[in-house]
Amino acid sequence: MARSRGSVWSVAGWLLLAVCLGAVLFIGLRAPYALYAVRTGSMTPTITPRSAVLVHEGDYHVGQTVSFRHDGGVITHRLVDTKDDGTVVTKGDANETPDPFIVHRSDIIGGVVAAPPALGYWLVFLKDPAGAGSLVLGLVAIRLLWSSAGQAGRQESGPSQAGRRGAVDGPVPSEPAHQHALAVGEGR
Repeated sequence: MARSRGSVWSVAGWLLLAVCLGAVLFIGLRAPYALYAVRTGSMTPTITPRSAVLVHEGDYHVGQTVSFRHDGGVITHRLVDTKDDGTVVTKGDANETPDPFIVHRSDIIGGVVAAPPALGYWLVFLKDPAGAGSLVLGLVAIRLLWSSAGQAGRQESGPSQAGRRGAVDGPVPSEPAHQHALAVGEGR
């Protein structure tokens, strides 16, 4: 019975994990937010390299850190000014001068609302098929080790040889068990 109860909990745990991941993906695909990895130090100390930035798409203002498209990539810098011709001025906090390239308002993805440090490293790592595969293999290995450790623990905590013989400490008497019981019952 304990084995089937453990199996039920295992299946329930995996189902709960699948539902949670599905919900995160569903919300992530529908929400007006995007997540990007920061690879350079141009926004130091505000945002350090290897951080991630959570960007609220379409919502930004002058003075805020924004993410925008440029040359096929995404850059995260501070929005310094907007111009009447539809362009904006951006600058990295660690840079001495504004960005030398032209950024149009239509290039801006949105304003940064959070920048968790070190999360960008994991985003880049998991985006690579080898990184994602190593994470999956690691989780499977942990699950297998956990499972085998649990089985070994159940085997060790089961009844011992002495327990199956009637919990006799010391050597087992040479007389049959029914004679020993009679002898004890007679007050010997």
